[in-house]
Amino acid sequence: MRGSGHGASPRAKATIAAATERARDLHAQYATALFRQAILTLADAALAEQVVCEVIVEECIRRPHARPEAETARHQLAVSAYRRCQEVPAVTARSHRAPPAPRALPVLPGTPALSRAERGALALVLFGGLGYVGAARAAGISAPSMAGLLRKVLLGRAEPADARA
Repeated sequence: MRGSGHGASPRAKATIAAATERARDLHAQYATALFRQAILTLADAALAEQVVCEVIVEECIRRPHARPEAETARHQLAVSAYRRCQEVPAVTARSHRAPPAPRALPVLPGTPALSRAERGALALVLFGGLGYVGAARAAGISAPSMAGLLRKVLLGRAEPADARA
């Protein structure tokens, strides 16, 4: 069968080997952070796994010479995962399954409930390594709104002053 590597030219075999190695490297370097980002955004492990697989596959099929340096790649993958997470309801609706009901989940016990969009924007900062300005740009919100979101979450985790005494 053509394309499976059997009977392929040495050059094609080398290309397949390089692509396989690249996929392994991408998975080893980025899959955990991307999964954390996706599960925080989607609150569904199966959908999060699907998002990570799709993002890594898309990165693997990009032209190898178009590879950015490591920190930029991390940010680009985080933004790709964010965008893919935002598309998930449309994808599930197209596959004739009912889209998941929107839920407002707390990030951690004791924090204010956040919408899916807010969790996605927060995940860009926490797991994508973007600063609040870059995350705001990727999420399509203003930098002050992103700063307010981060403040809301961080202050939601802070102990009240009278509880520390």
